[in-house]
Amino acid sequence: MTKAFTLLELLVVVGIIGLLGGMLLPALSKAGEEGRKAVCISNLRQLFLAVELYAMDNDDYYPPSTWDIENGGGLHRWHGTRVTTSDLFVFEPQSNSPGSPLYPYLITGKIKVCPTFKKYYDEPGGPWSTAFEAGCGGYGYNDNYVGSGRGKGIVDGSINPARRHQIKMPIETIMFSDCAHWGGEVVAYSFVTPPQYEHVHSTPTIHFRHNGRANVCWCDGHVTSEPMGYTLGWTQYQTDNLISSNIGYVGKWNDNRLYDRE
Repeated sequence: MTKAFTLLELLVVVGIIGLLGGMLLPALSKAGEEGRKAVCISNLRQLFLAVELYAMDNDDYYPPSTWDIENGGGLHRWHGTRVTTSDLFVFEPQSNSPGSPLYPYLITGKIKVCPTFKKYYDEPGGPWSTAFEAGCGGYGYNDNYVGSGRGKGIVDGSINPARRHQIKMPIETIMFSDCAHWGGEVVAYSFVTPPQYEHVHSTPTIHFRHNGRANVCWCDGHVTSEPMGYTLGWTQYQTDNLISSNIGYVGKWNDNRLYDRE
């Protein structure tokens, strides 16, 4: 006669299965994030190639990060334009706005969203629907030194973007990165900000969303996974959730060398 399992034996088996499941879930979660990280790296490489093609057609100038920020317009970004500040940015050219300068060069026809950041797009009525910089895909462009010349240390600083030869160490200069801004919630932000402005700290914007690391695309086109070098417990916007939100800087807090043209 076949002997049946006792209740105690069944409970032991169920307990072992539960224990094994608990041990495997973190590993599976981490593996899933590594897959999303790989897609994000591909997105950044596509952005880099679009920027290079733009420069080839525009006398070696990089695309502008924004061309109305000096007058507080807030309608033009590297990833699109909008008619009013209440609208979302639109990548494609419209009858009443020119769209993104990268539009002719992205074979996908759009800026792809970082899959780890995508949850902010998918929440109905969530922060993405009203985020000031919505449309950038969760990526930021080096505004101060690549997309313009407003960065600390540039003698003839202006809103004009850099030309390729002005980036002396492209292998060590950030072009794009995973970015976000804390405004009560994590929301999209279009720009990589260096640690130092002329006389004050900037507000950090690099988002270390991939298992505590950020994907960074450098001006020579290679992409790396970088740990957070530093962050602040406060910002010029009086927010204090940067640490828990994984927002900070790549590199040292008092050093712009990974961001500037030198």
